[in-house]
Amino acid sequence: MGTLRKADLHLHSRHSGWQRIRLIDALDCYLDPVAVVETALERGMDYAALTDHDSVGGWVELFSRRPDLQSRVIPGVEVEATFPGWGLKVHINVLGLTEAQHLELQRLRPDAVELLRYARAQELLALLNHPLRTLWRHPRPQRFMEEVMPLFGGYEAVNSASPEIGNRAVTALARLCGQPRILVGGSDAHTLSRVGFAYTVAEGDDPGQFLENVRQGRCAPGGSASGLPRVIADVYSVVGRYYASLGGPLFRAAPGRRLRNLLWSTALPPGSALLPAFLTSLNDAQYRWMARWMLRWAAALEGTPEQMSRLRTAFATLAPAENLRGIDSTYRGSLP
Repeated sequence: MGTLRKADLHLHSRHSGWQRIRLIDALDCYLDPVAVVETALERGMDYAALTDHDSVGGWVELFSRRPDLQSRVIPGVEVEATFPGWGLKVHINVLGLTEAQHLELQRLRPDAVELLRYARAQELLALLNHPLRTLWRHPRPQRFMEEVMPLFGGYEAVNSASPEIGNRAVTALARLCGQPRILVGGSDAHTLSRVGFAYTVAEGDDPGQFLENVRQGRCAPGGSASGLPRVIADVYSVVGRYYASLGGPLFRAAPGRRLRNLLWSTALPPGSALLPAFLTSLNDAQYRWMARWMLRWAAALEGTPEQMSRLRTAFATLAPAENLRGIDSTYRGSLP
């Protein structure tokens, strides 16, 4: 048996933008990618995956500035893709990619099924991040579990920003499905405080070997949830870095946009300082509610053989190896 290694497979840097706030040019992370990776290594990680939102700028910058760290970094990206027809957005963690493959993934974002087909053809590891955050937005959660989740070969089962009950619920669903599913862990860190809180354990003397073992399911999630107070503190840390960036070198907007950002950022109503804490707490409460629902549903399902059989059939017939069969010739070799 080889040496077990640890990797935080979900890390962000200043190359992650905040797409949902269009009135201001805010990022949802202001960390130097070098600092992120160095912190992960200092906290016992053997490898670190930089997975910025729809950007590979983090590891591209790091490889340029610190080529000595390349052997410790897993190139990744967290793609926000859409299932057409539903308008349902999911966050897909794609690992082991190149810049050319990233461009193709961005082109395929409007159709998550096509994106998954491409990732499989290119032998990329594509995992569903924090599944319950998507699940509660679906009008029919059971349909999501039966028709969407089986398309993924693996899930993020331990996310340090999610409550512990949510991590248990994802693991319970993977156990119910009756098909082998890859379960990984990642901190989803947007500040240095949570780097390395959650991770994945597998063998591998280099990032490529590590990812191959994860792809084969020879891995396990590790770590734990960081707790709501720490997550709220991280949110305020990011907000504070945004305001600091308005007059600092991190702010890269043109003068006109700089003025617009300043005006909108100072036009917030009194009491809005509590808004980040309120929204974060609300999201946490929704996540916990969905996790409790899923655990009750899973417990009831175990006592209902007919429904259990239907779920397992769905996971078997829609598993990536089956549902995406025959598409390799469409995408394999399509990019250098």
